[in-house]
Amino acid sequence: MSKIDMPEKNGEQGDAERIAELFERTSRALRCVKSHKLKPIAFDLTLAQGRCLRMIKRHQNCTLRELSGHLGVRPSTACELVDRLTREELVRREQNAQDRRIIRLSLAPKGQRLFAKHKEERRRHLHTFLDRLTEQQRKEMLKALETLNDVVQQVESEK
Repeated sequence: MSKIDMPEKNGEQGDAERIAELFERTSRALRCVKSHKLKPIAFDLTLAQGRCLRMIKRHQNCTLRELSGHLGVRPSTACELVDRLTREELVRREQNAQDRRIIRLSLAPKGQRLFAKHKEERRRHLHTFLDRLTEQQRKEMLKALETLNDVVQQVESEK
């Protein structure tokens, strides 16, 4: 849908709706292309396994129960995901020295390398879009994204 196809709305409410629509459409387009272009480096991971890896990276040294909460799944489901990722040497389980019942999860070196490579590929992919912008457009986008990031952080800190 082009700029012409979008219904005109007046005022701040119309601007907010237009921003939301463009943000969603742009995010969806980047996700679709990204997932297709970056799939070969993912070692044939399922979406659930990829999400599990991201949560372990974000919440280093979490327990299986904590991970299941972050993922919104039953602990048995999280355990199955972690078992596969451990067999693939992407995740490491470490027992607590004081309480052997506590097992902490972290990315193994192979998992860390996977994330580094994925980040590099994601950045390279994003540059295919950003390189088409003028210097002025990039500066304007940077300022807008920094402002949006500040607002997101403020809202998150109020929770």
